[in-house]
Amino acid sequence: MKIISNYFENFSKERCTGCRACAAICPVHAIAMEADTEGFLYPIINQDVCIHCDKCKIVCPVSKENVSQKGNTAYAAQLKSETNLNKSSSGGMFIGLATECISRGGVVFGCIFDKEYNAIIQSTETMAGLIPMQGSKYVSSDTLNTFVEVRDLLIQNRHVLYTGTPCQIAALKSFLKKGYETLVTMDFLCHGVPSSKIFKEYIQFLSSERNSKIRQFQFRDKSKKGWGHTSSYLLDNNKKVYKLNDANPYSYGFLHGYLNRYSCYNCPFTGSSRIADFTVADYWGIGRYHSIFDVEKGVSLLLLNNKQAEEYMKKIEENYTLEISKVEYMVVENGTLSDTKHVADIPELRKCIYDLDNEKGFKHLAKNELKRPFTLKNTVKEILPYCIKKYVKKMM
Repeated sequence: MKIISNYFENFSKERCTGCRACAAICPVHAIAMEADTEGFLYPIINQDVCIHCDKCKIVCPVSKENVSQKGNTAYAAQLKSETNLNKSSSGGMFIGLATECISRGGVVFGCIFDKEYNAIIQSTETMAGLIPMQGSKYVSSDTLNTFVEVRDLLIQNRHVLYTGTPCQIAALKSFLKKGYETLVTMDFLCHGVPSSKIFKEYIQFLSSERNSKIRQFQFRDKSKKGWGHTSSYLLDNNKKVYKLNDANPYSYGFLHGYLNRYSCYNCPFTGSSRIADFTVADYWGIGRYHSIFDVEKGVSLLLLNNKQAEEYMKKIEENYTLEISKVEYMVVENGTLSDTKHVADIPELRKCIYDLDNEKGFKHLAKNELKRPFTLKNTVKEILPYCIKKYVKKMM
């Protein structure tokens, strides 16, 4: 008989991040991860198989105190290689760290979209395998069996770079139980994750609207309007369609917090003390503090959270334009870096949005609840040529 998991006391959807650590640690494989009606993964325990060893309870990263580190050094960073910089969402930190890991004969774990647009964590040992890992993916990703893969690689003394959300990094480290000299982790300042289910419905909506298969989707495409919030998708006829993110229904819902997993509204992994070795994000507002960068190409906020990160960075720093910065600058437009406990109010629409989706479909949401309100400002922002907006921004 299967029941909804109660593997630790007071289990609730408001706490579970769907990281899979409990399923990975279970010695008798009594725990499976299954999607609920919203499309988010939650653990299901088979009581007929469970031996009540409590390993799942112990490993859970939200039911324990995690070891975090205050960042030793804060940087503004931008990759010098324009080719890789243009493929990156911001300043290109992932590709630099990943390239160094590959050069050491290591294995990189990062998020990709599979053929069905599921966001999954996958490993690669090749430079070609890094390409689909580049770029932001504002979707809840599935760690699959990667925690076990990482452990096995580390036992073989292989170098590993694991990138993911802060809760995924916390789960990996809890699963491993100890540190490894050959493991490097990188998280990013996360603002919450919608489900893969609703993202795939959005892709199907675009396909229907355009009467074409969506061959490629990018949440952050710099090629036409520079660093910012422009998404793009490629049609069967190779036409590329660009859209401001707050003007497309999925991203509008994401940016307003209408689609996030419930645990994201009370995230325990925010603040300047980090669990990962490296922390990265977009350095929004950098023009106020640092003038040496070509801001339109994207700049990364970079935190080196321990000595291991500092030593690793020395190997690749020549590939970057770097400038020492301050966390107090970074936190102005990256609130999840604030040491004030990050508890966000759950929007009223969030409480019913997935029910509406299941009942009426994504097209209904796109035309109603997730439609950006009409304002003169939004209209001007949509139609104003990029060169003019760039000039106005520079003057401001």
